[in-house]
Amino acid sequence: MQIDFNFLLFTILFLIICGVIFYCIISLFLEVLSLLIITSDVSITCSFDKEANLMTLTRSRWLGIFGKLVIQHKLDELVDVKVESTDGEESTVYRVVFILNSGEILPLTYLYSSGSASKYQIAKMIKIFLNPNAESINT
Repeated sequence: MQIDFNFLLFTILFLIICGVIFYCIISLFLEVLSLLIITSDVSITCSFDKEANLMTLTRSRWLGIFGKLVIQHKLDELVDVKVESTDGEESTVYRVVFILNSGEILPLTYLYSSGSASKYQIAKMIKIFLNPNAESINT
């Protein structure tokens, strides 16, 4: 029995190259998947138009690929802007909410997060914009 070393060498090289290509494809796929997961955060835009008397809250996921949710209310329906808090696993977490005259609570974000100062600052800025003549701003 005679072994053709050229054929054997060629076969081994071919399998190594195929393995490297397969590894590269899998790695690229996992990197793209990781990027999609990282950028899957919700994008939120809230605009206030005093002339049109309209508040528009827009939420989109996955860079807008899976559509977006647009919620509109008249500014007259907006009674208050507050910061809600709840106890998280390790500490208190917060979110900004709009209180409508119907009693509905419309959260700016669905999720609570840490950092009360930034939430109170957002609520205060919205209140000042909507009612610049207010004597005191309590959030």
